[in-house]
Amino acid sequence: MPQFTGRHTGFKMSQVTSRDDEIGRILREARERKGLGKGELARRVGSNRKTITNWEEKGQVPTHARLLQGLRRELDLTAEELPGPNSRQLQLEAATVQLVQTGNALADAAQALVDLRDDIKPLLEEQRSLVGEMRKLVNQLRRLATARTSG
Repeated sequence: MPQFTGRHTGFKMSQVTSRDDEIGRILREARERKGLGKGELARRVGSNRKTITNWEEKGQVPTHARLLQGLRRELDLTAEELPGPNSRQLQLEAATVQLVQTGNALADAAQALVDLRDDIKPLLEEQRSLVGEMRKLVNQLRRLATARTSG
């Protein structure tokens, strides 16, 4: 598991390897190693070229066992090299990525609050000063009103 460093919270999303990218790379490299085009691989596993492209570029793992088994068979990949979408490892890795993304969002929100506090601080000081001036004016008005009623 990567060490998360950077930013004030210690999270750095770029250090989390996307399993999707890795799966896409594994599929592309295995297909090229076998000398197969996307269309030919698609024909052999009962799919289409666009789907093969999505699997390679987006790292999407086929959800149908028939397609997954066909890919493993045609590309000589093991279940460890090309795990299914319900594999425990994929779930853990997806949860890790989600956790890091949530941590980054929380860090951004915390920084926004700090920035907001820094922006508000001078306004609060100005407000206090204005309240003080208003109190002085109110006291002057009271003295004037008292002097008029007395005189």
